[in-house]
Amino acid sequence: MLHFLLRVLSICTHICLSEVYYYRLATMPSVWQRHPRLTLLILVVLAITLYLLVPINHESTVQPLFDMIDNDLPNRMERAHHIYSKVLENRKKLIDRFGPTPKDIPK
Repeated sequence: MLHFLLRVLSICTHICLSEVYYYRLATMPSVWQRHPRLTLLILVVLAITLYLLVPINHESTVQPLFDMIDNDLPNRMERAHHIYSKVLENRKKLIDRFGPTPKDIPK
């Protein structure tokens, strides 16, 4: 019984204090009235964060670099050989331009 009375007293005290607290909040100026620049900064940061984090599905406007229509093994091997030969040509050009020359390589 004592526990019940303490609980009721606690609830009544909480209700009375919350009314006082609510009155104090209602008479105090709001945060955006006291700190308008800070509020504006928080809103801008929140808007940017939401813009960056919320996924937006758009149609792809960028065309792919190439389309692989013929995707069977012989055509893939031919493309790989072509790409590798271009890499070797570019590597040879880089070595001719920047070195090392054959005399720079120790035997």
